[in-house]
Amino acid sequence: MHFYPHICPDGIRILMSELCNKHFTISMTSSRSHVHHRFSRDEDNRLLELVRSFGTNQWERVGSLMNRSARQCKDRYELFISPDIRHDPWTATEDEQLLRCQEQFGRRWPYIAQYFSGRSPMQLKNRWIKLDRARRK
Repeated sequence: MHFYPHICPDGIRILMSELCNKHFTISMTSSRSHVHHRFSRDEDNRLLELVRSFGTNQWERVGSLMNRSARQCKDRYELFISPDIRHDPWTATEDEQLLRCQEQFGRRWPYIAQYFSGRSPMQLKNRWIKLDRARRK
């Protein structure tokens, strides 16, 4: 069946509505439901303690002691709470460098992170989004 927007826009709207409803039903009945639980301050402190005890190569062990997956613990540590990550305000020089790197390398945040001391790929992405929004205004 072919739809031509200039002839029958209602037909397209109905078709799109049906497709969206089917997708919604499938996604809602999927057996793969993901519930996201944020890390609490206590969990962050516990994670730091466990990493000090076991190091950064024992994520399965750390995850089991945290009742989290190894991936969750590794990502939380490496992207947010590692002592190697800086949390001080961004400088104008860093902002300029970030904009240049993103223009040159695209959104390859882990690759761009090598040009920044103490900034995680997640910090770079979030900062770039903020700068990009400000530029568009």
